[in-house]
Amino acid sequence: MLLAVLCLSSCQRPAEFTQSEQGFVSTDTETGISYRALDLCFQAVATDRVVGVYSDPHADYDRTYFAVSGQDTALFLVDDEGGVWYAGADTISPESWELSMIGVCEEESISVEIRRFEKGSDDALIGDIRALWFSGEAVSLPSGAPILRRGIRFATAAYNGIFYCFDYLVFSDGSAYFYELLSGRAVSVPAELAERLPAPQAEGER
Repeated sequence: MLLAVLCLSSCQRPAEFTQSEQGFVSTDTETGISYRALDLCFQAVATDRVVGVYSDPHADYDRTYFAVSGQDTALFLVDDEGGVWYAGADTISPESWELSMIGVCEEESISVEIRRFEKGSDDALIGDIRALWFSGEAVSLPSGAPILRRGIRFATAAYNGIFYCFDYLVFSDGSAYFYELLSGRAVSVPAELAERLPAPQAEGER
């Protein structure tokens, strides 16, 4: 899933950033704020406001940090490769989120939603998806490539503009799974739940 950039203008001069030896901590040299890289399962929608730039002194490599839509730059940034950076002292645990929305998105863009399930109107379905992903039994994926791949994103009002994401896969035998690439974890999606999610026939992807 790629970084989605919203067109919000800004002429603020970017700050110079430094980076830890392992690359997991970036520091704004002007504010002194250090940001740690979150797991790749976290995504964010950026503005086009450039907050800072890191230039590797030993290699031809730059990393640009953008403001996150709806978030204070003292807390969150997102870089030009889609990585989310967090300056808070606490650990972000999606398992404890009070979900405001679950979106089903195009594979390559978290900003292109196919369907949206919202708190208040879709509480039962949101609860089912959440419970299955966090508490469902881990299984192995079938062999072969899926015929459908979509992004699932969880949102919470506590972290506006930040999303916890994993994949929804459908295979040629009709079986469906939630899957997270970094951990390799997969859970089987029962047919009654899969019927509520985008189908290959409906998307013209068979």
